[in-house]
Amino acid sequence: MNLNLRDLKDERIILIQKISQILYNLGITERLKGYIYIREAVYMAYIKIENLDNIYKNLYFPLSKKFNSTPSKIERCIRYSIHKIWSTKKRENKINILNLKQKGKHPSNYEFLSSFVKILKEY
Repeated sequence: MNLNLRDLKDERIILIQKISQILYNLGITERLKGYIYIREAVYMAYIKIENLDNIYKNLYFPLSKKFNSTPSKIERCIRYSIHKIWSTKKRENKINILNLKQKGKHPSNYEFLSSFVKILKEY
């Protein structure tokens, strides 16, 4: 099958829309700075799952270049967004959406992103 550039762009748009819908269902809105970073990190990990092996080098660093930021700021914004949604009353819903086993503390960035990619593949 021969994919042209337009097909790849359409495929990216559809995938980004799916990611955005799941983020909305989790309560992560565009108002949170980490929204765009999570969306792009999930996209990058979905396209190449090996990007989750070294999250700092394979995700935070390229994102920092793309958004003219630093890897530590990218990591912090993602962590803050996860913490923010985890501190709401509807935590059980988020655990169910992401198929997470833990019920107490919020997940790490790696746990959140890898769970997100898994459910995206099933979506």
